[in-house]
Parts: sequence; C-alpha cells; structure tokens
Amino acid sequence: MSESNKNHGGFSAIAVFSLKRPITIIMIFLSMVVVGLISSKLLLLEKMPAMKFPYVNVNIAYPSATPKEVEQNITRPLEEALATIGDIKMISSHSTTFGANIGIAFTPKADIDEKTMLVKEQIDLTRNQLPEDVRRIVVNKAQFGNDAIMQIRITSDMDLENAYDLLNRNLVRPIERVAGVARVDFQGIEPKELRIMLDSDAMEKYGIGFTELSQKLRDVNFAIASGTFKTGNSSHSQQIRIVPKGQIQDIDKLKNVVINKTGIRLSDVAKVSLVSGDRNYARHLDKKYSVGLEIFKESTANMVDVSERVLAKIDDIAHTPQLKGIKLVFLDNQAQAVKSSLGEVISAGIVGAILSLLVLFFFTRDLATTLLVSLSIPISIVITLGVLYFLGLSLNVLSLMGLMLAVGMLVDNSVVISESILTKRSNSNLSTTDAIKLGVSEVMVPVIAGTVTSVCIFLPIIFGTGDVLYVFLAHVAASIIAAMIISLFLAITVVPLII
Repeated sequence: MSESNKNHGGFSAIAVFSLKRPITIIMIFLSMVVVGLISSKLLLLEKMPAMKFPYVNVNIAYPSATPKEVEQNITRPLEEALATIGDIKMISSHSTTFGANIGIAFTPKADIDEKTMLVKEQIDLTRNQLPEDVRRIVVNKAQFGNDAIMQIRITSDMDLENAYDLLNRNLVRPIERVAGVARVDFQGIEPKELRIMLDSDAMEKYGIGFTELSQKLRDVNFAIASGTFKTGNSSHSQQIRIVPKGQIQDIDKLKNVVINKTGIRLSDVAKVSLVSGDRNYARHLDKKYSVGLEIFKESTANMVDVSERVLAKIDDIAHTPQLKGIKLVFLDNQAQAVKSSLGEVISAGIVGAILSLLVLFFFTRDLATTLLVSLSIPISIVITLGVLYFLGLSLNVLSLMGLMLAVGMLVDNSVVISESILTKRSNSNLSTTDAIKLGVSEVMVPVIAGTVTSVCIFLPIIFGTGDVLYVFLAHVAASIIAAMIISLFLAITVVPLII
C-alpha cells in the first residue's frame, strides 16, 4: 500500500469496523431512526421560531379616570417600584382615560424570564399603594413567533352588536376549554355596560351633590359592569368613578334606588340604561360589520394538534341551534402554512432522491447499490428531526428551509465513497475488504474536508450575537449541519456495508 494510503488508513478504520460489526452499525442507525420518528411527533410546529426580546410591557386597566389621576395614582408609584429592578435600559409610560401602560427595556444580556418574575413581584409589593378598584394588571414579555395560530371573522344577518353573551357563552368559552389553547381574544364587540346620565338641573333642584350620589352608588349592590357616570351637559360635564360591590341583576331595581332621606330615586335625577361597551376600533368583512376571534396556543403545545382540535370543536359548535344563522370565516390558520411547508420538504426530498438515484445509476449501472445509497436522504432527514428535538428547536418555516437546502447535499458523500469503492473492485484483484479500505482511504480526506468546510460556514451562525437575524438563521444552520454530519457518518459506515 502506498505511503499516502497508510497515512489515510485511520480514516478507513471506521469503514472496516462497519464490515466487522454490521449488526452493531445497523442497530445504531435503526435506533436513531426510531428516535427521530418519535421526535417528529413531539416537535413543536410553528410558523416562525419564538424569540424573546429584553422588553416587558405592563398594562393596567383603569377606565374612565382622567389621565392625570392615572398618572398620579398608578403610573408614578409603579414606575418608582419597577425602577429598582437591575439591568434596566429605559422605562417609558403612557397614561390615558383607559389606564396606564408601562414599557421596560432591559439590557440585551438580561434574563427576560427572571426580569418578568421580578416585575410581577414589584407589582405585588406596590398593590397597597394603588387604588382599591385596580383589578387587572397584565404583564407580558415581548416575544416574536407567539402570534395567534388562527384568526376568524364572525358574520351574520342578525345584529351582532347585542350578541356578546351569546357568542361568549356558546363559542369563545368552549374553544378556551380545548386542550392546548392558551386564550381566545374576542374583538369587535363588547359586553353590556351600565350608563348613568345625570340631569344637573334635577340634582340641583333636589339638592343632591355628586359626592353624595357617588357614595350611595358605591354602597349599592349590582352586578352589571360599570365605570363612571357623568352629567349630560357637555360644556360642564363631570364624571365620578363607581365600583359595584354586589349583585343586582335587574336594572329597574337600580333605577328605584333611594338616594336621599326625602325619597328621591336615581331615576328622578338620571337616565339609567344598558348600552354596548365603548370601543375605538371595528372589525369588518366584505364591508359588513363582523366580530373577530384570535386563538392562541400554549407555548408547549403542538400547533397542528391544537389547530385540529379547535377546528373539530368549531365544527361541533357550528351545528348547534344557538349559532344558527352565524357564519365563521377563517382568515388565517398558521397550522395549514406549517403543514404546507412540511409537504414541500417531503416533495423536495422525494424529487432529490429520484434525481440522485438516476445520476447514481448512470455512473454505477448497479440498481441495488443505487437504491441503497439513495436511502441516505430519508434516513438523514428523520435523524435530523431527532437532533432538532433534543436541541430544543421547533419545526418551523426556517428549520424546514434548512432541511430543503440540505436535501441536495445528503447523497454527495455516499456517491463519492461508493464510486471509489466500486472502481477499486472493478479495476483490481483486491478482496472486498481491501477494496473498501483502499477506496475509502483515497477519498476520505476530501469527503471529510468538504463536509467540515460546509459545516464551518454555518457553524458561526449558531453562536451568533443573539440578534434577530442570527436567531432566525440559527434554525436554518442547525438543520443543515445536523443533516450533513449524519450523511457523512452514513457514507462512512453504512455505504461500505451495503456495497
């Protein structure tokens, strides 16, 4: 054997080992294929990879108060408490008649999960400084790829303005109970609210002041959603915030509430009515008023499985008498996009396998060898799915793109090694073992060098700076690197075994 072959003999040792231990090699790859198949069922399916940004948003709902009251009583105390958290880059706030919104930007190196927990702790510690009727404080992490998995529009010939309770009870709540659904946003329609329009002249006539009326209404028990009441005189309007404490279901009972010792009732000084809640937005479909639904999945749930369960639930609900005459139109279903992308990868794999089979058969003229070598495509893809699962990555558009790009390169190593072995067998009197050893040793260095070179091109992307672009490309790079390394080991071990 030449000096060069001796120097490269170490590379062919793996191929020789596969000949001596074929059962071991087969069981190793069979085990990895089984793990890959199981992992493919467990992989999270997403349209785009989830990405966390160093930003936390705090929203405090406090409707019908003045911006100045919100700023003094809510925004300022919370800002002072949240400012004590470390690694803060900037805090911004916005106070309106609907409540307060506080945005906290942390340094890029901050652990956003830990900071979110600290934000919630500071809010809990500051609760006693906030108005007693502040009940809803929402803390959200900024996260890309956590969009609604399904968007639906609801239309009907009937008046949907007054259908909040109907839709909420018969559509929204059942969907929220579906396994894997995190929440359902109901848009374009609001629950009924209590509106009390005061008559300033009547209040002055009966000697009733705003403070007295406000306290009386705070002591009244009623269950209807309420916020403020104000005078009907727009030029001198006044508003007072009221918070109910109990349960009066009948609006007529509220109208008949006695508000002073002379027996004056609320209806004597105000107009009490139930109206749809105020909203500064609308949903339309084909120029007609509609109601919107956005469905979000839990972070650990499989998008396709959740989508299928939601569609099954909606199909059951749509046939109930309560929703007769109501039409549901699907605007977006991310699960369909993911399934479509997955279908494209499978199609690309099939086309790639067929083309590689034709090319390989043209040069080898050996159908059995050609079919066996072409198996490297599905085997590499299946094992790569297992690698993605254990790396904690999801199956999304970008990782699928990586697999599609890798399909064309998966058989390169197998083709080179198989052709070299077949050439040595046909052009010499060497035994099978010697032909494999010599054939592998001659091409092993360029095969490994070519694979490592390609891997080195994508490897820095995985260890990037954490920018959005690097995070996105990391999913592409991880798929390509895993598939190429697996195809290399297939070429070194399985191909010599089956030649």
